[in-house]
Amino acid sequence: MPRLSPLIDRYLADLPENQQIPLEKLRFRLHELIPDAEEVFSYQLPTLKKGLDVVSFAAFKNHLSFFVLNSTLLSAYTAELASFKTTRSAIHFTAEKPIPDSLIQALVEQRLAENDDRLKKKVKK
Repeated sequence: MPRLSPLIDRYLADLPENQQIPLEKLRFRLHELIPDAEEVFSYQLPTLKKGLDVVSFAAFKNHLSFFVLNSTLLSAYTAELASFKTTRSAIHFTAEKPIPDSLIQALVEQRLAENDDRLKKKVKK
């Protein structure tokens, strides 16, 4: 059972339905991929954390965003992201044009691996 944050529940409940539903779907998909994740707000964004922050999501006036919290990760997925607007660490999407599940899974797996490496390096120090 995922550990859901009441603060994130409230954040989502305050959104219009066309933003709320796709973010709730993303939230639960992320919990399937990171079953032991903790939900927190980090930098004022709903964030899933497993030792370190893994990914975040948010609603904005004209789009939704999925943040991979790594400024270089998305550059490896230019073909998959060609039809999306992106920033250095976020993918903008809408209810009508969601991020493909396979891409979400690949990005989450990569973020988890990066965080595992970072945590191992901290332990070695």
